[in-house]
Amino acid sequence: MSTHPELKILMLEDVPEEAEVLQRELRRAGLAFVAWRVQTREDFADALDEFEPDLILADAKLPKFDGHSALQMVRHRTPRIPVIMVTGALGDEAAVECLLAGASDYVLKDRPARLGPAVLRALQDEEDRRSREAAERERKRLERALREAAAEERGRLAKELHDGLGQELTGFSMMADGLAKQLERSGVPVPPELERLASMARHAITACRDIARGLSPLSGPRSGLTEALRDLTDRFGGPPGPSVSLTLDLHAPITTSREASEHLYRIAQEALTNAMKHSTAATVEVRLDVDAHTVRLRVLDDGVGPPDPSTKPSGLGLQTMHDRAAAIGARLAVVARPDRGTAVICEAPQGARSPSATA
Repeated sequence: MSTHPELKILMLEDVPEEAEVLQRELRRAGLAFVAWRVQTREDFADALDEFEPDLILADAKLPKFDGHSALQMVRHRTPRIPVIMVTGALGDEAAVECLLAGASDYVLKDRPARLGPAVLRALQDEEDRRSREAAERERKRLERALREAAAEERGRLAKELHDGLGQELTGFSMMADGLAKQLERSGVPVPPELERLASMARHAITACRDIARGLSPLSGPRSGLTEALRDLTDRFGGPPGPSVSLTLDLHAPITTSREASEHLYRIAQEALTNAMKHSTAATVEVRLDVDAHTVRLRVLDDGVGPPDPSTKPSGLGLQTMHDRAAAIGARLAVVARPDRGTAVICEAPQGARSPSATA
């Protein structure tokens, strides 16, 4: 590990000679540093702000302001600074209490040779923690970039299907219908092949629009979450499956971002699909309740209820729903309803955005 050339160490110690012993051990360990010694609460608080230490060495047993109090102050104000307790005799129970309170380590004053290794280890732990956090931030950034790229590509494909292939098929269908009408006006029987061709074109247009809608459900002239949910329930409902309904209770406009709204839509889609496949329900209700603070999505069925987690592992779909909820800071729960069936509940804060929008 490379030591910081300007390592700043704040020392809470009331005996100058003991502070000098500790500094000597630090130099012996190869640390280059500047030290600031304090012994009162006021001076310690000022030093945290003015000195901005990289490391704190705190005497655990000062008369008026000891290391335990200092540790509490540090954890409330600057929790990332490593704190090493320096003390006299310390029982096992007291040592455990120090570590549980957030100290990086403790060193007995009659064993000052341990100080150098303890400081090096605490600094290395802090460096490792920062590296892990940086790696985690980078991982999340790459995940956001991947989601954005995928969403952008889905939107592009949906537009190409709707505005490109969809329009070509529409023109083809109109030509077939026009030719059939022209033959009828001329008194010539319309060949069944032409009628079949026109019908196939209409079905192809419908399929094309369905695919485009699936790629980007919030695209098109009706692009809001409520419109997308209405279209979703319309397509899912009807024989031979259960009856599907949508209930809207809107007391405020939805202010979630477009990507967050799409996450909510996909959660509803997954929950509705699961209900249709596995619940043997007679009815499924999708509810969207919106107020000034929360967008609450619920998918309620009257089927057999959620699987017992102790006997049946959670499927990928459930994990995906949890991941989507976490991506927008929402809470998701899958619970048994009081009477019969399953409730999938997702609550997102108003104004929720994907992390990509705030990165």
